[in-house]
Amino acid sequence: MRDVAMAAALLAALGGCASASRPVTVAAALHELQMQLQAAGAVSATGAGPVRFAEAARAAQCEVRAANPVVPILTREITVDLAGSFTATGTFAVGPAATGGPPFGLSGGMTRGQTQALTLPLTFAALSELPDVVAAQRATLFTALPAAARRTALRRVLAERDSLRAQTRGLVDSYDPARCPAPTR
Repeated sequence: MRDVAMAAALLAALGGCASASRPVTVAAALHELQMQLQAAGAVSATGAGPVRFAEAARAAQCEVRAANPVVPILTREITVDLAGSFTATGTFAVGPAATGGPPFGLSGGMTRGQTQALTLPLTFAALSELPDVVAAQRATLFTALPAAARRTALRRVLAERDSLRAQTRGLVDSYDPARCPAPTR
């Protein structure tokens, strides 16, 4: 019986050696992703509104201390495919000490794994090139439309491109490093 207790203690110790994992909620993962993208200077060209876009662009300019920085661009809504796996296995054997066999035999094993993956396509471009990059990517969405609808959609994309071009040109031209906060490094 003492051997069984010792084996159980060893199994518990082996289980403690495996790294502890804790589940992460989807909301927490997406929040962390958003924070890391902002920290990386990602600029959303759609859906952010002109004020938030200007704030993100100014932050990117100040981060690298350049009027026309290369930034990761989120040009369309993000679709996240979540995939994961978790594996936990364990085995243990105790030798036949009570039946007159070898004095003590012990065997054990522990496997624990966790995999998480997230793929996020980003486009990198200079801030001044952002309007053309966004327009090109948005135009590809309309290739399957009938000709008349495609022309209407493309006119709208080009008008948005021109508006964004004026805004980015203004941001690049008015960049002043003196208005940036002091570096935190």
